[in-house]
Amino acid sequence: MIRVIFFDLDGTLYDFMGPVEAAQQEVIAPLTPPGVDPAELFMATWEANDRIRRQYLAGEIKYPRVLWLPFQEALRAYGVPCDENMAKKVAQDYLEAFFRRIKPYPAARQVLEALSRDYELGMISNGIWTLQVQKLEVLGLRHFFSDDQMFLSDNTGLFKPDPRIFHCALSALRAEPEEALFVGDDLEADVKGATSVGMRIIWLNTMGQELPEDVPADMVVEVESLAHVPAALEKFIRKVG
Repeated sequence: MIRVIFFDLDGTLYDFMGPVEAAQQEVIAPLTPPGVDPAELFMATWEANDRIRRQYLAGEIKYPRVLWLPFQEALRAYGVPCDENMAKKVAQDYLEAFFRRIKPYPAARQVLEALSRDYELGMISNGIWTLQVQKLEVLGLRHFFSDDQMFLSDNTGLFKPDPRIFHCALSALRAEPEEALFVGDDLEADVKGATSVGMRIIWLNTMGQELPEDVPADMVVEVESLAHVPAALEKFIRKVG
């Protein structure tokens, strides 16, 4: 019997990449040196952010340095002078541009409200606590997830698709994998991560990706919109109760 539903955040409850790309165009593109494709600088920033976040979780970098160091490293790699003060300003401008643009998916509040009446809700997300909480607050969804229902890379030290972050969440909410359901958009982090521990998933497949053969199809229901999550949940209930 399903009694716990976990959600991913970025790309699942709101459009993530649209605001990211818009913030990059507003803040990072004007800093791109002549002759360099802004997309290259964007990718360098993205890669530096991923690496530095992992160093942060390992205790090698402190907060809030983790927020501005990726911009400094990426800009310097392309020959743009960037001291700490400039990097902090770039990070601040980028985050402000990003947060101005994020909005929940149209069905997000309605779906969460309906599910919260009958199920315990939780969140499993690869993210820094302060940023993820701020996102939820800006989106107007914070009240659906209490602190002890949020399992982030920041407070677990783990990244999806590592099975341990899913086991951590299940253990904390005293649920077996068959008693839980995950809702997420990322094929690697969410679909493969959740199913690797025996958790069923509603896959928000907005990109029209193919489900790999190594993922058990009976553990996955694909939807194109959050609005279809309740119907997908009913499919699982009919199967497992």
